[in-house]
Amino acid sequence: MPLIRDDRLHDRKILVVEDDPAIQRALVEILGDDSGYDVHVAGDGRSALALLKTPPPPVLILLDLMMPDMDGAAFIAQRGRDPALADIPVCLMTATGRHTPQMPGVAGVLPKPFGIDALLAVVERFARKP
Repeated sequence: MPLIRDDRLHDRKILVVEDDPAIQRALVEILGDDSGYDVHVAGDGRSALALLKTPPPPVLILLDLMMPDMDGAAFIAQRGRDPALADIPVCLMTATGRHTPQMPGVAGVLPKPFGIDALLAVVERFARKP
C-alpha cells in the first residue's frame, strides 16, 4: 500500500532544540499531543543541524541557548551559513537574557520560565492552526 503524504503537516513542523529532557517532554506534549504540531526534538545544536537536513524544513525552531556540544549561538551561526536553512525563523528559549540584536534570524524570545499561552502565541505566528 503506498504511503499517503499529508502536506498539511509541512506547515506545522517545529524543531525543538533543548537539552533538558523534562522541557523536551513538556514541549512535545503541549505542541504535539495537545496542539497537533509535528514536533521534532534535538538535544544540542549538532543534532539539530542533522535533523534540518531531513525535509521538509520546520516552520519554526525553538532553541535553547545554553546546551552542551553546540550551544544555541553556535547553532545560529552554522545555520546561517546554509542558505536553505538561513530563513527558518528561530525563537530563543532562554533564562540568561543573552539575546542580542546581533543574532541574525532570531524572530523572537521566550524568557524561561514561560507559560503555555506565551509558547502557543509564538508558535502560532509561524505555523498554521489545524
